[in-house]
Amino acid sequence: MKKINREFIIGKTGASAKHIKIFLLLMFIVLIALIAALVNFYMDVNKNSSTENPDIIVKLNENGYGYKIFKNDDGMLGVADKDETIIIQPQWTEIYFLNSNRFIVSKDINGTKFGIIDRDENVVVPFAFRKFKSLDNNILQGYPYSEEGCILFDTSGNILSNDLWSACSKNNNLIELSKDNCGCTAEFEDGKLVFKKVSAFNYINGIKFEFESFDSILVNNLKISDYINISDIVSSYFESMLSDDLNSLINITDSEYYTNIASVNPLKFCQLNKIKSCTIELDNNSNIPEYIIDINVNFDYINGDDSVYNKYAEFILRIIKNESGSFILKNAESDVTDS
Repeated sequence: MKKINREFIIGKTGASAKHIKIFLLLMFIVLIALIAALVNFYMDVNKNSSTENPDIIVKLNENGYGYKIFKNDDGMLGVADKDETIIIQPQWTEIYFLNSNRFIVSKDINGTKFGIIDRDENVVVPFAFRKFKSLDNNILQGYPYSEEGCILFDTSGNILSNDLWSACSKNNNLIELSKDNCGCTAEFEDGKLVFKKVSAFNYINGIKFEFESFDSILVNNLKISDYINISDIVSSYFESMLSDDLNSLINITDSEYYTNIASVNPLKFCQLNKIKSCTIELDNNSNIPEYIIDINVNFDYINGDDSVYNKYAEFILRIIKNESGSFILKNAESDVTDS
């Protein structure tokens, strides 16, 4: 009987095993390459719609309506529904989902500008914004392309406030807003922004005063610019009195009220020390709404031997809107005491 050459068999088996190992290694390398290519493709498709803007509301490819982003050969983005029917034509550089009928989109119009469209591609919010951010699930902050600050919208594109806010934040259910020398606290109720408190500050010869109101009628019927105008009138009145420049009062009142306001200067030869308190109220009892400023001040009367220090006075300023819609000072009363 012929003997089997064991060395030959063993050598042949070892060579086969080696070939298998090389084959498996090559397959592993190919698999890694495929995974890397898929990841790169995914990132390329989604980079314009997710990673470049950390302030988006919801990524379009994660919404509950089955909508999908797609990109055409020119690299423009569009939206298709779950049946792959195109609902937003591929003409946008970025797309973000708000709800089933609202999308934030962007296009290049002398720079990237954002707007809001519906699913029929009607423009709901014009392309005048450099970005949108979400304050919460109900409120959007739109930042105009050519101005500093933000305008507040709901997620359907409706304006919640016409003011251009310099700062917005959320503290539990309260929305904190500020603009220039005014601050507001509001809540989102029944689809509307309802103001709960408004405060404004200004200066009289470098001394700060501030008034605030919790009156729902007052805080929801005046614009922030109105509070600024009212505080400017208060500041101008006192600075005119302290400098005894009564002619400048004509800048804050009308001629029919000027003579009465300028007839007495309770602060002549006086130096303001501090402002103790300041409040604002709305008086609806007259034909024209009057905004009443009640301000208490501490001052020194300095006039040679007649000087008196540490005096106090309460001033009541009545401010109205004239026929042209401008705020003016209607009347000013004062009560001076020594304590």
